[in-house]
Amino acid sequence: MKTAASSLRPAALVSRHRSSVGLRWPSKRIAALHRLPIRSVWAARCALRCAPMAARSLRHLIGDTTLASWLLFLASGIALADCDNRFSGAVEASKQQFEPAPMNYLGQQLVSKGSLNTAWSLDQGCSFGDGYKTRLKAMVNGSASSGHAGAEQASSRRWARIYLNEAYLTVPVPGEVLIDLGKKDITNGYLLFLSPMDVLRRPMGRPPYGVINEAGPSWRSSYREGSVGIDATRFLDGGSIELAAFPALGGSPGDQPVANWSSLQRSNDSAMVYAAYSANLWKSFNPKLVALSTSGRHVLGAGVSDVLAEGVVFTMEYAHASRSQVHRLSEQAADTLISGGFPSGSSVLERTPRGSNQLAAGVRINGPQKTTLIGEFYYQSDGYAKSDWDRYFRFTNFALAAHRASGFQPYLDYQRLLLSAADSDGSRNLLLGRAYLTLGAEHSAQGDERIGWHASVLRNANDRSSLLNLHLTYLVAPGSQLYLGGRWMSGGERSEFGRFGQSPLLYFGLKFSL
Repeated sequence: MKTAASSLRPAALVSRHRSSVGLRWPSKRIAALHRLPIRSVWAARCALRCAPMAARSLRHLIGDTTLASWLLFLASGIALADCDNRFSGAVEASKQQFEPAPMNYLGQQLVSKGSLNTAWSLDQGCSFGDGYKTRLKAMVNGSASSGHAGAEQASSRRWARIYLNEAYLTVPVPGEVLIDLGKKDITNGYLLFLSPMDVLRRPMGRPPYGVINEAGPSWRSSYREGSVGIDATRFLDGGSIELAAFPALGGSPGDQPVANWSSLQRSNDSAMVYAAYSANLWKSFNPKLVALSTSGRHVLGAGVSDVLAEGVVFTMEYAHASRSQVHRLSEQAADTLISGGFPSGSSVLERTPRGSNQLAAGVRINGPQKTTLIGEFYYQSDGYAKSDWDRYFRFTNFALAAHRASGFQPYLDYQRLLLSAADSDGSRNLLLGRAYLTLGAEHSAQGDERIGWHASVLRNANDRSSLLNLHLTYLVAPGSQLYLGGRWMSGGERSEFGRFGQSPLLYFGLKFSL
């Protein structure tokens, strides 16, 4: 059966008036909705996988004024060092259609979209005398988009940004100790799609198009941005101990969506202390412990990867967080709206009060002829239950039906609020469900072979919606490849992946590295 929102069609907005269905005029509590820092819904249209669509100032272009400082800091001695440089670039075109859905309505409805995207990156490592090293990783990313949206008709966006992924100096210290100073990305986890141990992953500041995702079209984008601080690692006979501290530099972003955060807010929005122990006592069985403490949130994780048989690798990871990152639609806010009231914008979404447990396990089988099979399972205790999704879509459908009947803008503002939240969740690589199953297969183009491919499906085990990916590559020459791919979110209108009405995204591009 179709929901109320599924029958809505683009129409001209009428003037505000009392609704014929008994809705009241709003109180002053909803005035804050008009001041919410929500991006245009054009940008939020691909909320699960997209980031900003427009650069509004020079600060957006360079990410933050500290970028030049870090570049000068590292460039001071690089000219005299022995450096290994890796330069890569890509150009990509994409096309996507959209259908009516609960989160794709009236003037917010995006009918079609075409994009031309480009990215250029530099990855540099330099060595000095006595074991000193520097690392610099930066990216320039640009996009031009145009399309047709319901009441908005034709529209276009252009933006370009510079991102500093990493920039740090490594100093050797007697006693098998290395100290890193600057902006560094610390990665953890063995799984490809969803990794509970990746506790230091920062929010993304750019869209993960297929061209930039060097790991293939998985859920997790390969784009990463580090944090500014100090990191020390001591190497022992049985493993290594790592300690790091990252001060709060960017200031709290408050209720702003991730798309509006500065570079320092993405990397250092709050003070963080990190610790890890990696064991190497056994040949193939290597457990690791990680811990993170930040303002009001503490995380403890553990993981292990083991070779079960030749070509078969089993991985298991677990993490417990004292505070969840998942925001839920408030039951009180939903009841207030449906009963004819207008909840304040700040009360619509609330953070889950309890802690979070995440468990993931996966198997990777390296088959013959460079073909790999992947199977992974992911569970999070704070994900949406069926009652949470029912409340979510009941709230959305009521707000959209009320807007259709009355033309009263605040009803549409509630939907825009949920779109902004979905966009921020996507920037954090967060999923909202409880359990997910991922199956994938890939073939690498190496040596004399020119054709490679990747196929995967990420399925929500609760509502049975799916995210499907297909990626084909053709090796033109060493370091250069053509690629063609697609991404498709499938599921009913009342599902996590089906709520945006997205048809398959098709993309084509050229990628090279020097």
